[in-house]
Amino acid sequence: MPVPVIVLAGGTGTAKTAVLRAVAAAGGAAIDLEGLANHRGSAFGARPGGQPAQKGFESAIAMALAGPPAAAPLLVEDESARIGTLRLPPSLWAAMRTAPRIALRAGAASRARYLARDYADIAADRAGFSAMLDRLVPLHGRARVADWQGLAAQGATEALAADLIARHYDPAYGRLRGPTPAAEVTVPDEALDAGAFETVAQAVLAEMKRLRGGTA
Repeated sequence: MPVPVIVLAGGTGTAKTAVLRAVAAAGGAAIDLEGLANHRGSAFGARPGGQPAQKGFESAIAMALAGPPAAAPLLVEDESARIGTLRLPPSLWAAMRTAPRIALRAGAASRARYLARDYADIAADRAGFSAMLDRLVPLHGRARVADWQGLAAQGATEALAADLIARHYDPAYGRLRGPTPAAEVTVPDEALDAGAFETVAQAVLAEMKRLRGGTA
C-alpha cells in the first residue's frame, strides 16, 4: 500500500458514502469502495445488478489506487473486510486497520431521517425487505424482528430506521470500531435533511490535510 490511507468513520446514517463522494467532487483523493462493490456494506446493502466478480473488484481498486499522487492521503470509507460477498484486498484492509480515522458525528433523529430516505428503494420492495429483516432473527430474536416487520408493514420507515440504529447498527459499530478517531467532523441536521454535503466535505479535507502534515 504505497498510498497513505485515511478512514472516514461514523455511525450508520451519518452519510459517510455521500460525504466521501463530495470530498472526491471537491478534488480530494477518495475511493468509493461501496460503489465499486455495488453494495451498501450492510445487512440491507444489496443493490440492483448484483456485485462484480472478486477479480474485477480488485482490478477496479488497483486502478483507483494508481490515480492519486503517492504523497496524497487517500480517503476510504470505514468497512469490514467484506463488502457483501467481496473481500477487500489484504494490503488495503491492513492499511485501513491502522490508518488515522476521521469520524462523522450527527444527531440520532437526523440520522434516522437520512437512513429512511437512503434506503427507501429497499423498503419499497416489501417482500425483499421482509426477508432481509428475517435474517436478523439470530441476532435479535423473533419478537424484536416481528416489531420491525410491523413498522415496515405500516410504512413507518423513519421509526424503523431509528430503532435499527439504536438496537442494531450502533451496538454493532461499537463492537467493531477501530482505533480512537484522530479527528471528528459534525454533520449538521440541515446537511443530512437536504442531502447537501459540500461544507462537510471541506471540513473533512481540512482534517485530511492536518493529519498528513499539510500535504493534501
